[in-house]
Amino acid sequence: MKTVIGFFLVTSFSGTLGFLFYMLTTHIMFRSLSAISRYRMLKVCLCFFLVPFTLIWHVIRTNLLNLYDVGKMLDGESTVQITLNGAIVKTTSGIYLKNFSRTSQLLCLAYLVFAASVLTVLCIQLLAFCRQVRQSSVSEVHYSELLSTLKAELHVRKQVGLYRSDRTVSPFTYGLRKPAIILTDAISDDEQVRLALMHELIHIRSNDFLFRFLAYTSMILHFFNPAIYFFVKEFTEVQEFACDEFMLSYLSADERHQYGTLLIQISSSPQTNTSIPIPQLSGNRKKILRRRIMKIATPQHPRRLVAGTLLCLCLLLTAIPVFAYSPYTLDFSKAEPVEPDQIDQTDWVRWQFGTEASVFATPEEAYFSSHSSYFIADDGTVYFPPDAVTDQVCSHSWVNGTYSTHKRDGAGCTVTTYSARYCLKCHQRINIKRISTTTYDVCPHKS
Repeated sequence: MKTVIGFFLVTSFSGTLGFLFYMLTTHIMFRSLSAISRYRMLKVCLCFFLVPFTLIWHVIRTNLLNLYDVGKMLDGESTVQITLNGAIVKTTSGIYLKNFSRTSQLLCLAYLVFAASVLTVLCIQLLAFCRQVRQSSVSEVHYSELLSTLKAELHVRKQVGLYRSDRTVSPFTYGLRKPAIILTDAISDDEQVRLALMHELIHIRSNDFLFRFLAYTSMILHFFNPAIYFFVKEFTEVQEFACDEFMLSYLSADERHQYGTLLIQISSSPQTNTSIPIPQLSGNRKKILRRRIMKIATPQHPRRLVAGTLLCLCLLLTAIPVFAYSPYTLDFSKAEPVEPDQIDQTDWVRWQFGTEASVFATPEEAYFSSHSSYFIADDGTVYFPPDAVTDQVCSHSWVNGTYSTHKRDGAGCTVTTYSARYCLKCHQRINIKRISTTTYDVCPHKS
């Protein structure tokens, strides 16, 4: 369970680390970074939130680089006892997680069901919203020629539908393969329609609808991470800033003024609030609107070299946890075949370099290679009683502990462990009570 949690926490931490770096650099170098550069840095963070790079890198290290091959790890060692507890064990028949109990499996399943359920509800809400808009919308043919002209100017190759709705929302875009732009009665002037279409086409060109949906998906997956909520909020805001900034490169000074006026006009009109993750031309948040207007009125002159350097640093910093995390892994794929039931029933492996691996239930069973029994006192001292105990007068010096015996049965063997008291002088054992019995089809103890 710790291994699974480790993979997921490192994935969440790597995205968070990149986001913290983004917040620090944007606060210090706000005027040197364009909104487009900030948007790119946030996309890098989003990628690390969603893609399990930690798991991918671990698979590469295990299968391509063979970094966890037990033979290479223990090269030069004569005999080594290796614990399997908490390990990712690779064998010829697959990969297994040691100590991944049924409770752990149920917890992982519950998390996946929760995330899938919330994501399904979000998709249903989005589809229902789009269906309602389609039902209340009519095809806008009056501006179809203008739409085609703007598509060619902005290099948008997708097929884009254009509709007009009487819903009291800001103009917006939805859809991936065949996106649609919805105009509203809030704008009717031809120049305002042109500016609104440019804004929405830039969203389509940048696939902002997809990225916003992925940002909400990351929030569902990492709901336990407080930073993810600030990240999604920043992502949606910077997405609009980047769209405005890209659009300003196509506008004259007068057109910028008209665009700013359009944003104020739409924001001041009554609108239906929606939590659906769709890029809209404007919203009701006065603070964000004020920042957008200020950026339109006073365009910045960012430094591309600084932006490129910070983007690379963000990528490197975000990748550090991915490369640093190395879960305990043992690769036995090139050794004697180890069966899944052996992994489940075994805590230790005795590895003898140059020979086959032997699977033991406890590390002390290595003593059976030269003894038929052993006694481990409570203080950890190991004693090897003789097979036969002679009757003699003894003052006895008793110690408490566990007594284990090894008995061959054809090609297999049986190991039995007892609780007992052992006399250090005459080697007598008393108060013997069986604790466990382990049976091996093939005896792994004798070399």
